[in-house]
Amino acid sequence: MKETHKTIKLQIAPIKFVFSQIKISFVHMRLKFTLLLSFIIFHKLAILGKTIYEEGYIVTLKNDTIYGKIADRKDGTFPKILKKIRFKTKGSMYAKKYSANQIKGYKVGKRIYDSISIRAENKLFEIRYKVEATSQKTFLRVVAKGELSYYHWEHTDFEFHTIDYIPLFHLIGRNEMVRVTQGVFGLKRKNLSEYFSKCSELSKSIENKEIKTAEDIIVKYYLLCK
Repeated sequence: MKETHKTIKLQIAPIKFVFSQIKISFVHMRLKFTLLLSFIIFHKLAILGKTIYEEGYIVTLKNDTIYGKIADRKDGTFPKILKKIRFKTKGSMYAKKYSANQIKGYKVGKRIYDSISIRAENKLFEIRYKVEATSQKTFLRVVAKGELSYYHWEHTDFEFHTIDYIPLFHLIGRNEMVRVTQGVFGLKRKNLSEYFSKCSELSKSIENKEIKTAEDIIVKYYLLCK
């Protein structure tokens, strides 16, 4: 009987050892799974990006200014411009969405945007930017505003995964904007010269390459064309 009892004990001991090893393996697997899941979630968030809120305000259609926090883009590996801005009033956890048709403009951080009716029209292999009341409204970033305004029409570049912009000039009273530069090619001199044709001195300065930047054009406009 004693030998039998000893044999049973010897048999139970290896079984306990096996179960303890299984338990340890299960804990390790669970830990690995948790780490892997955390990595996947973190990686996905990095790719999709998060909505960034900054202090700012919106201007309503009734010209009221309401202060709060605003988000108009997502950061991350693939940043993008939001079609509708997110706006939170002070103390609120919930954001309301606004399109360019619903407000006159907004400020987020140091950036200011106007809601403008604009459309890009392809005409004879040249893109024209029409400003018409019937056109779809969009938010344009204000770089300089006055009789001659300078805007950046921001957009998501899905090819290079960046936020890019089209630089545009607009003379008050004109139903068209003009593109200022074309990437590495610099100023679009022919189009700019035509756009400012009523101010011959400025038009010639652009054509003769006396002016190098968009900022130079703004300064020269107010010096020569007023």
